[in-house]
Amino acid sequence: ARPASTQKNSAIVEINDDSLRRMEPLVGRWPWPRLVHAQLIDYLSAGGARVIAYDVLFTERDQKKFMVGDTEWTGEESDRVLVDATAKAGNVVHAAEVSSAGLTDLSRALAAPIEGVTSLNQPFQVDSCVEARPTVTPPFPALASAALAIGHTLFIYDPDGPLRRTSPLVRVGNRVVPSMALATTMVADSVKTADVHLGNGVLSIGSFAVPLVTDTIAKEPVLNSSEPTVPTRIDVEVGASYLSPPNDVKRAIHEAIANAPLAMTSPEPQVVIKGFGGSAIDYLAQFWIEDYAVDRSARDQVRTNIWYEFRRRNIEIPWPIQVQYERDEEPVRTDRHIDDAGAQLGAIDLFTTLSPEARRALSAAAKDHLFAKGEAIVRQGAVGDSMFVILSGQVSVTIEPSGLEVGVIAAGGFFGEMSMLTGDPRTATVRAAADAEVLEIESSALRDLALANPGLIDHVTAVMTTRRVGLDEAKATAAAVPATEQRETLLSRIQRFLRV
Repeated sequence: ARPASTQKNSAIVEINDDSLRRMEPLVGRWPWPRLVHAQLIDYLSAGGARVIAYDVLFTERDQKKFMVGDTEWTGEESDRVLVDATAKAGNVVHAAEVSSAGLTDLSRALAAPIEGVTSLNQPFQVDSCVEARPTVTPPFPALASAALAIGHTLFIYDPDGPLRRTSPLVRVGNRVVPSMALATTMVADSVKTADVHLGNGVLSIGSFAVPLVTDTIAKEPVLNSSEPTVPTRIDVEVGASYLSPPNDVKRAIHEAIANAPLAMTSPEPQVVIKGFGGSAIDYLAQFWIEDYAVDRSARDQVRTNIWYEFRRRNIEIPWPIQVQYERDEEPVRTDRHIDDAGAQLGAIDLFTTLSPEARRALSAAAKDHLFAKGEAIVRQGAVGDSMFVILSGQVSVTIEPSGLEVGVIAAGGFFGEMSMLTGDPRTATVRAAADAEVLEIESSALRDLALANPGLIDHVTAVMTTRRVGLDEAKATAAAVPATEQRETLLSRIQRFLRV
């Protein structure tokens, strides 16, 4: 081949070790999901490609599931995207697999007939120079039907090893299948099967004549001038103690790489200091491998060798360092917090008759809670035996199920006293209208105070009766009972519930 004489309007998009490595963080290891191939076909088609020869075998449907971002895709969905991209482009040549008799796997026989695949039933009028093969495995049926043409991928080994030749036509039963190169040329130049001829060592494709390699020529020694495989660079990081001289560490890492069978000696490996970390000097080792498919094994070999080489040379890989801070933990509720809450209780009607010492004792027995805006503190109909004093923020009181707001209580206010004193279910839903800190006082704490302060219950009953009438009017369910009678009834219920 003469590269300088090749046409400049042909482009090769190569899937090589470098592209596999770069794409792995995005789509995983090979094989890629079919939708990736679909995107490439869309891209090439949008770029105005006259024909797209896609030399990747898709002989079976994709059965796997995979993630793209936060979306899970099925193999069926991915296949459909590839079929749609192929049909939309309208100029794609897909690959078919043909095999020799010794490599035929009968278990892979097609479940569906291929008679309906137009591109595999072309009437080529040729007899000579046609390779015979027992089977052909085209792309899965939907993709085969969407392709404009299908070409086989059979290459023939030369005596010295490399692949330089392909059979332009392969016969499978009564079908003749063109090679990928021939099928692509026919599509690009609109050549019909009737214009393809074989004879006298020449393949005629329309107005083009391509000389064929005879068996005699193929048996002669051939100088391999094929392009070498592009090596893939692999990075491995390791930390070493600040007490170890960097040049000693670098020599040890070079030795570890040299003892790794999968690491190439050329290009020459490199070891550099990447940075000075919190507990170690960080080193970056770079070496090359011939086949990206073994990258994990190559990294494992080098990392393993580094550990043993460091151990023999007394080079320490520092342990991860965690800094522990010592501090004196203060209780959630300090004495000052209790005193402040006790002072706020003094401003509440329910507890004005209590002494400062009694209010502080009540504050100390209570629980402090913080609620975010919108959180429900109590819900209508729920069982409860405590009340709440708002230390900061404000709360909204609503009646269910309508959600009617009947009040907003600011800092210094209280709610829930009826459930605390009588055990009744909550009569309203109360939510934090802003971040709110509340003091929860349980019935047991109030009972202890009531026993020590006989007049407390009478005072609490009077205050609660007034509040109860107001709430009942808001709910439009207040009974036509005189306030005095309500007070006497409420008093008896409180005494019975608190057992005082």
